[in-house]
Amino acid sequence: MAKALLFLKAAEGSKLVLLNAVQCFAETAYAAIQHCGSTLQVMASLEEDPLCNRPRPNHLADVTVEIKTQAGQPLAPALAVWDNLAGQLGECLAAEQSLALVMHEHCWRPSAPQPICYYYLMVRRADFSPADYCDYYLHHHKRFGMITPGIEAYSQNVIDQPSSKKLCQKSGLGFYEVTSISEMQMRDIDTFISSPAMAEIGPEAGEDEARFVDRAASVMFCSSVVLSLGDQPTVGDSCFV
Repeated sequence: MAKALLFLKAAEGSKLVLLNAVQCFAETAYAAIQHCGSTLQVMASLEEDPLCNRPRPNHLADVTVEIKTQAGQPLAPALAVWDNLAGQLGECLAAEQSLALVMHEHCWRPSAPQPICYYYLMVRRADFSPADYCDYYLHHHKRFGMITPGIEAYSQNVIDQPSSKKLCQKSGLGFYEVTSISEMQMRDIDTFISSPAMAEIGPEAGEDEARFVDRAASVMFCSSVVLSLGDQPTVGDSCFV
């Protein structure tokens, strides 16, 4: 399934203003694109995020927007309404510090939408080609997401670099290369962290990442869903393998 994620950074002291503006914009956008079979979610970064590896003021995004279309529907028409987003949001947005990415989602553990979303924006190691990286990421590293306790859903997202650059240019956002995004959805972050199994799985997953990921350049954080529009799909690749 194709989707896009907009990672929006607020200007200093403007997180709430940005969140309110994005929610209003998303409602208007959805009214224009719901015929595309689209879904929209708006998320706010957690104030206290134990999983974030870039604390404020270096936090990646204060507001995250997810745009999806159903299978058989092109994503481009659903993204057209986000043209000149930076100009429309104005001074509450730090546009150059924001990012828009288009991707193909491999949903291995499907679930109904959950209130907390964890994102890990991963950058490939320089000695790995894109093909090397995707092969290891999709066929080997995914096992850790499949056995991680305390989560309801797990997806691997492979970034479409040309489409991402185009979306950033059209929306007026900055861009830097991200190779993939690991995504987990959960009901409660404390339950996830407190699981005894995480003490074993976490270090092992980190060791495996070091094989192919530039961990120093990669970013992880959690957000909570504040607005959900459209029927969120629950069918994933794991249903067919």
